[in-house]
Amino acid sequence: MKLNMRYGWLCLTALFLGFSLQAAKIEVDLEEAITLALKKNPEIREKKELIGVSKGQLEEAKAAQWPKLETLSFLAPMYKITGNALGDTKDRDSWSYFFRSEGKGYVPLYTFEKISSFKMAASNKIQVDTLKTEETAHEVVYKTKEYYYSFQLAWTLTKEGDNIMQKIDKIINKAEDLVKKETGEVTRVDLYKLRVFKSAGLSKLNKAQTGQGLAQNALKMQIGFNRDADFDIKKHRVQIEKADLQSLDDYADLALKNRPEMGQLKHGLMARDALVKAERASYFPMIALGFKYAAATAPLVQNQQSYFAYDIYNEGTVGAALAFKWDLDFLTTRAKIQQLKAEHSALLAKNEYAVRGIPMQVRKAYSAVEEQAKNIEYSKEGKKYAEKWFLQSGMGTAFGIGEVKEVLESAAAIAMMTKDYYMALFDYNMALSELTKVVGKEVTHLQY
Repeated sequence: MKLNMRYGWLCLTALFLGFSLQAAKIEVDLEEAITLALKKNPEIREKKELIGVSKGQLEEAKAAQWPKLETLSFLAPMYKITGNALGDTKDRDSWSYFFRSEGKGYVPLYTFEKISSFKMAASNKIQVDTLKTEETAHEVVYKTKEYYYSFQLAWTLTKEGDNIMQKIDKIINKAEDLVKKETGEVTRVDLYKLRVFKSAGLSKLNKAQTGQGLAQNALKMQIGFNRDADFDIKKHRVQIEKADLQSLDDYADLALKNRPEMGQLKHGLMARDALVKAERASYFPMIALGFKYAAATAPLVQNQQSYFAYDIYNEGTVGAALAFKWDLDFLTTRAKIQQLKAEHSALLAKNEYAVRGIPMQVRKAYSAVEEQAKNIEYSKEGKKYAEKWFLQSGMGTAFGIGEVKEVLESAAAIAMMTKDYYMALFDYNMALSELTKVVGKEVTHLQY
Protein backbone atom coordinates (compact mmCIF):
# COMPACT_ATOMS: atom_id res chain seq x y z
CA MET A 1 0.00 0.00 0.00
CA LYS A 2 2.80 2.40 0.93
CA LEU A 3 4.62 1.47 -2.25
CA ASN A 4 1.54 2.24 -4.35
CA MET A 5 1.06 5.59 -2.62
CA ARG A 6 4.71 6.46 -3.16
CA TYR A 7 4.41 5.46 -6.81
CA GLY A 8 1.29 7.61 -7.12
CA TRP A 9 3.07 10.63 -5.66
CA LEU A 10 5.97 10.10 -8.06
CA CYS A 11 3.57 9.99 -11.00
CA LEU A 12 1.83 13.14 -9.87
CA THR A 13 5.18 14.90 -9.40
CA ALA A 14 6.39 13.79 -12.83
CA LEU A 15 3.09 14.86 -14.37
CA PHE A 16 3.31 18.26 -12.68
CA LEU A 17 6.90 18.76 -13.81
CA GLY A 18 5.93 17.73 -17.32
CA PHE A 19 3.15 20.30 -17.42
CA SER A 20 5.50 22.93 -15.96
CA LEU A 21 8.14 22.29 -18.58
CA GLN A 22 5.56 22.31 -21.32
CA ALA A 23 4.03 25.55 -20.05
CA ALA A 24 7.47 27.17 -19.96
CA LYS A 25 7.54 27.48 -23.76
CA ILE A 26 6.29 30.83 -24.97
CA GLU A 27 4.65 31.29 -28.36
CA VAL A 28 3.39 34.66 -29.56
CA ASP A 29 1.86 36.13 -32.66
CA LEU A 30 2.74 39.61 -33.89
CA GLU A 31 -0.01 41.38 -31.95
CA GLU A 32 1.06 39.69 -28.72
CA ALA A 33 4.71 40.49 -29.42
CA ILE A 34 3.90 44.18 -29.91
CA THR A 35 1.80 44.28 -26.74
CA LEU A 36 4.65 42.73 -24.73
CA ALA A 37 7.20 45.11 -26.26
CA LEU A 38 5.08 48.16 -25.39
CA LYS A 39 4.67 46.89 -21.84
CA LYS A 40 8.28 45.94 -21.13
CA ASN A 41 10.38 48.29 -23.23
CA PRO A 42 12.80 50.26 -20.98
CA GLU A 43 12.83 53.31 -23.28
CA ILE A 44 9.08 53.71 -22.87
CA ARG A 45 9.41 53.34 -19.09
CA GLU A 46 12.11 56.01 -19.11
CA LYS A 47 9.88 58.43 -21.02
CA LYS A 48 7.00 57.74 -18.63
CA GLU A 49 9.25 58.62 -15.69
CA LEU A 50 10.04 61.94 -17.37
CA ILE A 51 6.30 62.64 -17.41
CA GLY A 52 6.45 62.31 -13.63
CA VAL A 53 9.20 64.94 -13.54
CA SER A 54 7.02 67.33 -15.53
CA LYS A 55 4.08 66.67 -13.22
CA GLY A 56 6.35 67.56 -10.32
CA GLN A 57 7.17 70.85 -12.05
CA LEU A 58 3.45 71.56 -12.39
CA GLU A 59 2.93 70.90 -8.68
CA GLU A 60 5.85 73.23 -7.95
CA ALA A 61 4.20 75.96 -10.06
CA LYS A 62 0.90 75.44 -8.26
CA ALA A 63 2.65 75.66 -4.89
CA ALA A 64 3.81 79.18 -5.74
CA GLN A 65 0.27 80.50 -5.19
CA TRP A 66 0.16 79.31 -1.59
CA PRO A 67 1.44 81.24 1.50
CA LYS A 68 5.20 81.26 2.07
CA LEU A 69 6.69 81.40 5.56
CA GLU A 70 10.31 81.62 6.66
CA THR A 71 11.03 81.02 10.34
CA LEU A 72 14.01 80.86 12.69
CA SER A 73 13.73 79.40 16.18
CA PHE A 74 16.34 78.62 18.81
CA LEU A 75 16.62 77.51 22.43
CA ALA A 76 19.55 78.37 24.71
CA PRO A 77 20.46 78.49 28.42
CA MET A 78 20.09 81.96 30.01
CA TYR A 79 21.16 83.47 33.35
CA LYS A 80 19.09 85.93 35.40
CA ILE A 81 19.00 89.61 34.32
CA THR A 82 17.08 92.46 35.99
CA GLY A 83 16.94 96.15 35.14
CA ASN A 84 15.83 98.43 32.33
CA ALA A 85 17.15 100.22 29.21
CA LEU A 86 19.44 102.40 31.35
CA GLY A 87 21.03 99.70 33.46
CA ASP A 88 20.95 96.03 34.36
CA THR A 89 22.11 93.52 36.97
CA LYS A 90 23.36 90.06 35.98
CA ASP A 91 23.13 87.05 38.28
CA ARG A 92 25.12 84.18 36.82
CA ASP A 93 24.30 81.94 39.75
CA SER A 94 20.69 81.60 38.56
CA TRP A 95 20.02 79.84 35.24
CA SER A 96 17.00 78.99 33.15
CA TYR A 97 16.28 78.94 29.39
CA PHE A 98 15.77 81.39 26.56
CA PHE A 99 13.47 80.52 23.61
CA ARG A 100 12.87 82.73 20.58
CA SER A 101 11.03 82.22 17.29
CA GLU A 102 10.59 84.76 14.54
CA GLY A 103 9.41 84.62 10.98
CA LYS A 104 8.09 86.43 7.96
CA GLY A 105 6.11 85.46 4.90
CA TYR A 106 3.60 86.47 2.29
CA VAL A 107 0.49 85.34 0.45
CA PRO A 108 0.58 86.15 -3.32
CA LEU A 109 -2.30 88.38 -4.36
CA TYR A 110 -1.37 89.41 -7.89
CA THR A 111 1.69 88.33 -9.89
CA PHE A 112 0.96 89.81 -13.32
CA GLU A 113 0.18 86.24 -14.58
CA LYS A 114 3.60 84.90 -13.56
CA ILE A 115 2.28 81.95 -11.56
CA SER A 116 -0.47 81.11 -14.06
CA SER A 117 2.07 81.27 -16.92
CA PHE A 118 4.41 78.85 -15.14
CA LYS A 119 1.46 76.51 -14.57
CA MET A 120 0.55 76.74 -18.25
CA ALA A 121 4.16 76.01 -19.27
CA ALA A 122 4.34 72.99 -16.97
CA SER A 123 1.01 71.62 -18.21
CA ASN A 124 2.18 71.81 -21.81
CA LYS A 125 5.50 70.23 -20.85
CA ILE A 126 3.52 67.24 -19.53
CA GLN A 127 1.80 66.98 -22.92
CA VAL A 128 5.15 67.17 -24.72
CA ASP A 129 6.62 64.37 -22.59
CA THR A 130 3.48 62.28 -23.03
CA LEU A 131 3.73 62.63 -26.81
CA LYS A 132 7.45 61.79 -26.67
CA THR A 133 6.44 58.56 -24.95
CA GLU A 134 3.98 57.92 -27.77
CA GLU A 135 6.68 58.63 -30.36
CA THR A 136 8.98 56.14 -28.66
CA ALA A 137 6.14 53.61 -28.62
CA HIS A 138 5.77 54.00 -32.40
CA GLU A 139 9.49 53.26 -32.81
CA VAL A 140 9.17 50.21 -30.56
CA VAL A 141 6.24 48.92 -32.63
CA TYR A 142 8.23 49.41 -35.84
CA LYS A 143 11.31 47.60 -34.49
CA THR A 144 9.17 44.75 -33.13
CA LYS A 145 7.57 44.28 -36.55
CA GLU A 146 10.98 44.38 -38.20
CA TYR A 147 12.38 41.66 -35.91
CA TYR A 148 9.22 39.55 -36.21
CA TYR A 149 9.10 39.74 -39.99
CA SER A 150 12.87 39.10 -40.18
CA PHE A 151 12.41 35.96 -38.10
CA GLN A 152 9.61 34.82 -40.41
CA LEU A 153 11.67 35.59 -43.52
CA ALA A 154 14.74 33.71 -42.26
CA TRP A 155 12.62 30.72 -41.22
CA THR A 156 10.83 30.67 -44.60
CA LEU A 157 14.04 30.96 -46.63
CA THR A 158 15.58 28.18 -44.54
CA LYS A 159 12.65 25.89 -45.26
CA GLU A 160 12.54 26.75 -48.95
CA GLY A 161 16.30 26.39 -49.25
CA ASP A 162 16.15 23.02 -47.56
CA ASN A 163 13.49 21.87 -50.07
CA ILE A 164 15.66 22.97 -52.98
CA MET A 165 18.69 21.17 -51.49
CA GLN A 166 16.65 17.98 -51.17
CA LYS A 167 15.77 18.19 -54.87
CA ILE A 168 19.42 18.83 -55.76
CA ASP A 169 20.38 15.77 -53.71
CA LYS A 170 17.98 13.66 -55.77
CA ILE A 171 19.54 14.99 -58.96
CA ILE A 172 23.06 14.29 -57.67
CA ASN A 173 22.12 10.75 -56.66
CA LYS A 174 20.65 10.17 -60.12
CA ALA A 175 23.77 11.63 -61.73
CA GLU A 176 26.03 9.37 -59.65
CA ASP A 177 24.09 6.32 -60.81
CA LEU A 178 24.41 7.39 -64.45
CA VAL A 179 28.16 8.01 -64.06
CA LYS A 180 28.63 4.56 -62.53
CA LYS A 181 26.65 2.97 -65.36
CA GLU A 182 28.76 4.95 -67.87
CA THR A 183 25.74 5.75 -70.00
CA GLY A 184 27.39 8.87 -71.32
CA GLU A 185 24.43 11.05 -70.35
CA VAL A 186 26.36 12.57 -67.44
CA THR A 187 30.13 12.96 -67.07
CA ARG A 188 32.15 13.27 -63.89
CA VAL A 189 32.67 16.95 -64.68
CA ASP A 190 28.88 17.35 -64.73
CA LEU A 191 28.72 15.65 -61.35
CA TYR A 192 31.39 17.97 -59.96
CA LYS A 193 29.42 20.97 -61.16
CA LEU A 194 26.32 19.70 -59.38
CA ARG A 195 28.25 19.20 -56.13
CA VAL A 196 29.81 22.68 -56.37
CA PHE A 197 26.31 24.10 -56.79
CA LYS A 198 25.15 22.12 -53.76
CA SER A 199 28.04 23.44 -51.65
CA ALA A 200 27.21 27.02 -52.65
CA GLY A 201 23.57 26.38 -51.82
CA LEU A 202 24.43 24.91 -48.42
CA SER A 203 26.49 28.00 -47.65
CA LYS A 204 23.51 30.25 -48.39
CA LEU A 205 21.24 27.93 -46.40
CA ASN A 206 23.59 28.14 -43.44
CA LYS A 207 23.49 31.93 -43.69
CA ALA A 208 19.69 31.86 -43.59
CA GLN A 209 19.76 29.58 -40.55
CA THR A 210 22.16 31.93 -38.77
CA GLY A 211 19.91 34.87 -39.63
CA GLN A 212 16.96 32.98 -38.20
CA GLY A 213 18.72 32.57 -34.85
CA LEU A 214 19.80 36.20 -34.75
CA ALA A 215 16.31 37.46 -35.60
CA GLN A 216 14.79 35.19 -32.96
CA ASN A 217 17.15 36.49 -30.26
CA ALA A 218 16.56 40.10 -31.33
CA LEU A 219 12.80 39.60 -31.08
CA LYS A 220 13.21 37.96 -27.67
CA MET A 221 15.15 40.93 -26.35
CA GLN A 222 12.71 43.40 -27.91
CA ILE A 223 9.70 41.95 -26.11
CA GLY A 224 11.46 41.52 -22.78
CA PHE A 225 12.56 37.87 -22.63
CA ASN A 226 15.99 36.54 -21.75
CA ARG A 227 18.15 34.98 -24.40
CA ASP A 228 17.76 31.51 -22.86
CA ALA A 229 13.94 31.64 -22.78
CA ASP A 230 12.13 28.88 -24.69
CA PHE A 231 10.50 31.17 -27.21
CA ASP A 232 8.91 30.85 -30.62
CA ILE A 233 6.34 32.57 -32.83
CA LYS A 234 2.98 31.09 -33.80
CA LYS A 235 3.13 31.81 -37.54
CA HIS A 236 6.52 31.04 -39.09
CA ARG A 237 5.98 31.46 -42.80
CA VAL A 238 6.14 35.04 -43.99
CA GLN A 239 2.85 36.25 -45.43
CA ILE A 240 1.22 39.52 -46.45
CA GLU A 241 -0.17 41.64 -43.63
CA LYS A 242 -3.80 42.49 -44.31
CA ALA A 243 -4.58 46.17 -44.87
CA ASP A 244 -7.41 48.22 -46.39
CA LEU A 245 -5.43 51.14 -47.75
CA GLN A 246 -6.92 54.61 -47.93
CA SER A 247 -5.90 57.33 -50.37
CA LEU A 248 -2.57 59.14 -50.15
CA ASP A 249 -4.27 62.45 -49.29
CA ASP A 250 -6.20 60.80 -46.44
CA TYR A 251 -2.98 59.46 -44.94
CA ALA A 252 -1.24 62.83 -45.32
CA ASP A 253 -4.08 64.51 -43.41
CA LEU A 254 -4.02 61.79 -40.75
CA ALA A 255 -0.28 62.20 -40.30
CA LEU A 256 -0.56 65.94 -39.64
CA LYS A 257 -3.23 65.19 -37.02
CA ASN A 258 -1.87 62.04 -35.42
CA ARG A 259 1.91 62.30 -35.51
CA PRO A 260 3.16 62.84 -31.96
CA GLU A 261 5.88 65.12 -33.31
CA MET A 262 3.22 67.60 -34.45
CA GLY A 263 1.63 67.56 -31.00
CA GLN A 264 5.04 68.05 -29.40
CA LEU A 265 5.64 71.13 -31.53
CA LYS A 266 2.19 72.52 -30.73
CA HIS A 267 2.54 72.12 -26.98
CA GLY A 268 6.19 73.12 -27.09
CA LEU A 269 5.25 76.44 -28.68
CA MET A 270 2.53 76.97 -26.07
CA ALA A 271 5.01 76.22 -23.30
CA ARG A 272 7.53 78.72 -24.70
CA ASP A 273 4.81 81.38 -24.98
CA ALA A 274 3.87 80.81 -21.37
CA LEU A 275 7.49 81.00 -20.21
CA VAL A 276 7.99 84.30 -22.06
CA LYS A 277 4.92 85.71 -20.25
CA ALA A 278 6.25 84.45 -16.94
CA GLU A 279 9.61 86.12 -17.46
CA ARG A 280 7.99 89.38 -18.58
CA ALA A 281 6.07 89.40 -15.32
CA SER A 282 9.45 89.69 -13.54
CA TYR A 283 9.60 93.32 -14.71
CA PHE A 284 6.81 94.03 -12.23
CA PRO A 285 6.54 93.48 -8.47
CA MET A 286 4.48 90.71 -6.98
CA ILE A 287 1.70 92.19 -4.88
CA ALA A 288 1.18 90.15 -1.72
CA LEU A 289 -0.18 90.18 1.79
CA GLY A 290 2.94 90.24 3.96
CA PHE A 291 3.07 89.14 7.57
CA LYS A 292 5.64 88.93 10.33
CA TYR A 293 5.76 87.57 13.85
CA ALA A 294 8.17 87.35 16.78
CA ALA A 295 7.77 85.37 19.99
CA ALA A 296 10.33 85.07 22.80
CA THR A 297 10.44 84.12 26.45
CA ALA A 298 13.16 84.02 29.11
CA PRO A 299 11.73 83.45 32.65
CA LEU A 300 14.78 84.91 34.46
CA VAL A 301 15.11 88.04 32.28
CA GLN A 302 13.06 91.01 33.45
CA ASN A 303 10.32 91.89 30.94
CA GLN A 304 10.47 95.46 29.63
CA GLN A 305 6.96 96.88 29.56
CA SER A 306 7.65 99.88 27.32
CA TYR A 307 6.98 99.63 23.56
CA PHE A 308 10.07 101.77 23.04
CA ALA A 309 12.38 99.31 24.76
CA TYR A 310 14.15 96.76 22.58
CA ASP A 311 13.60 93.48 24.36
CA ILE A 312 14.58 90.33 22.46
CA TYR A 313 14.07 88.10 25.49
CA ASN A 314 10.39 88.69 26.14
CA GLU A 315 8.36 89.46 23.06
CA GLY A 316 5.10 88.62 21.36
CA THR A 317 4.28 90.54 18.18
CA VAL A 318 2.47 89.77 14.96
CA GLY A 319 1.45 91.96 12.04
CA ALA A 320 0.28 92.00 8.42
CA ALA A 321 0.47 94.57 5.63
CA LEU A 322 0.30 95.01 1.86
CA ALA A 323 3.69 93.97 0.48
CA PHE A 324 5.55 94.30 -2.81
CA LYS A 325 8.14 91.61 -3.67
CA TRP A 326 10.42 92.62 -6.50
CA ASP A 327 13.66 91.14 -7.86
CA LEU A 328 15.32 94.12 -9.53
CA ASP A 329 17.47 92.22 -12.07
CA PHE A 330 16.13 93.52 -15.38
CA LEU A 331 19.20 92.59 -17.46
CA THR A 332 18.98 88.91 -16.49
CA THR A 333 15.23 88.93 -17.13
CA ARG A 334 15.77 90.45 -20.55
CA ALA A 335 18.41 87.83 -21.41
CA LYS A 336 16.07 84.98 -20.39
CA ILE A 337 13.27 86.42 -22.53
CA GLN A 338 15.60 86.66 -25.54
CA GLN A 339 16.63 83.01 -25.10
CA LEU A 340 13.02 81.86 -24.84
CA LYS A 341 12.04 83.88 -27.92
CA ALA A 342 14.90 82.29 -29.86
CA GLU A 343 13.72 78.82 -28.81
CA HIS A 344 10.18 79.78 -29.82
CA SER A 345 11.38 80.90 -33.26
CA ALA A 346 13.34 77.66 -33.68
CA LEU A 347 10.22 75.64 -32.87
CA LEU A 348 8.21 77.68 -35.38
CA ALA A 349 10.77 76.87 -38.07
CA LYS A 350 10.72 73.21 -37.08
CA ASN A 351 6.92 73.21 -37.21
CA GLU A 352 6.97 74.73 -40.70
CA TYR A 353 9.46 72.10 -41.82
CA ALA A 354 7.32 69.32 -40.33
CA VAL A 355 4.17 70.58 -42.06
CA ARG A 356 5.98 70.33 -45.38
CA GLY A 357 8.12 67.29 -44.61
CA ILE A 358 5.61 64.90 -43.06
CA PRO A 359 3.39 64.69 -46.17
CA MET A 360 6.55 63.90 -48.17
CA GLN A 361 7.38 61.09 -45.74
CA VAL A 362 3.86 59.75 -46.16
CA ARG A 363 4.12 59.95 -49.95
CA LYS A 364 7.43 58.07 -49.90
CA ALA A 365 6.08 55.33 -47.62
CA TYR A 366 2.85 55.04 -49.61
CA SER A 367 4.80 54.72 -52.87
CA ALA A 368 6.94 51.99 -51.30
CA VAL A 369 3.79 50.03 -50.40
CA GLU A 370 2.52 50.31 -53.98
CA GLU A 371 5.93 49.37 -55.39
CA GLN A 372 6.30 46.30 -53.17
CA ALA A 373 2.74 45.17 -53.97
CA LYS A 374 3.72 45.09 -57.66
CA ASN A 375 7.01 43.36 -56.85
CA ILE A 376 5.08 40.59 -55.10
CA GLU A 377 3.10 39.90 -58.27
CA TYR A 378 6.20 40.01 -60.48
CA SER A 379 8.28 37.74 -58.25
CA LYS A 380 5.34 35.37 -57.71
CA GLU A 381 5.02 34.88 -61.46
CA GLY A 382 8.77 34.51 -61.83
CA LYS A 383 8.82 31.91 -59.06
CA LYS A 384 6.06 29.93 -60.77
CA TYR A 385 7.91 29.77 -64.11
CA ALA A 386 11.23 29.04 -62.41
CA GLU A 387 9.64 26.01 -60.78
CA LYS A 388 8.29 24.83 -64.15
CA TRP A 389 11.71 25.36 -65.73
CA PHE A 390 13.33 23.35 -62.95
CA LEU A 391 10.90 20.48 -63.47
CA GLN A 392 11.30 20.58 -67.25
CA SER A 393 15.09 20.50 -66.93
CA GLY A 394 14.87 16.80 -66.11
CA MET A 395 14.43 16.66 -62.34
CA GLY A 396 12.51 13.54 -61.28
CA THR A 397 11.92 12.15 -64.78
CA ALA A 398 12.67 8.63 -65.81
CA PHE A 399 14.87 9.76 -68.69
CA GLY A 400 17.94 10.94 -66.79
CA ILE A 401 18.45 14.39 -65.44
CA GLY A 402 18.57 16.33 -68.64
CA GLU A 403 21.28 18.82 -69.49
CA VAL A 404 23.33 19.64 -66.37
CA LYS A 405 23.67 23.23 -67.51
CA GLU A 406 19.89 23.51 -67.69
CA VAL A 407 19.53 21.93 -64.27
CA LEU A 408 22.02 24.33 -62.70
CA GLU A 409 20.57 27.39 -64.37
CA SER A 410 17.00 26.47 -63.47
CA ALA A 411 17.99 25.61 -59.90
CA ALA A 412 19.73 28.97 -59.57
CA ALA A 413 16.66 30.67 -61.03
CA ILE A 414 14.24 29.00 -58.63
CA ALA A 415 16.50 29.83 -55.68
CA MET A 416 16.72 33.45 -56.77
CA MET A 417 13.02 33.87 -57.50
CA THR A 418 12.01 32.12 -54.28
CA LYS A 419 14.20 34.48 -52.34
CA ASP A 420 12.90 37.49 -54.31
CA TYR A 421 9.29 36.46 -53.72
CA TYR A 422 9.58 36.13 -49.97
CA MET A 423 11.77 39.22 -49.80
CA ALA A 424 8.98 41.07 -51.62
CA LEU A 425 6.50 39.89 -48.96
CA PHE A 426 8.89 41.05 -46.25
CA ASP A 427 9.49 44.40 -47.95
CA TYR A 428 5.76 44.89 -48.39
CA ASN A 429 5.12 44.28 -44.70
CA MET A 430 7.96 46.63 -43.74
CA ALA A 431 6.59 49.27 -46.12
CA LEU A 432 3.25 49.01 -44.31
CA SER A 433 5.13 49.32 -41.02
CA GLU A 434 6.86 52.46 -42.25
CA LEU A 435 3.53 53.89 -43.44
CA THR A 436 2.05 53.18 -40.00
CA LYS A 437 4.94 54.99 -38.34
CA VAL A 438 4.82 58.09 -40.55
CA VAL A 439 1.01 58.31 -40.35
CA GLY A 440 0.96 57.84 -36.59
CA LYS A 441 -1.82 55.25 -36.79
CA GLU A 442 -1.89 51.52 -37.60
CA VAL A 443 -2.82 51.05 -41.26
CA THR A 444 -3.15 47.25 -41.14
CA HIS A 445 -5.68 45.01 -39.39
CA LEU A 446 -3.30 44.48 -36.46
CA GLN A 447 -4.72 45.35 -33.05
CA TYR A 448 -2.56 45.90 -29.98
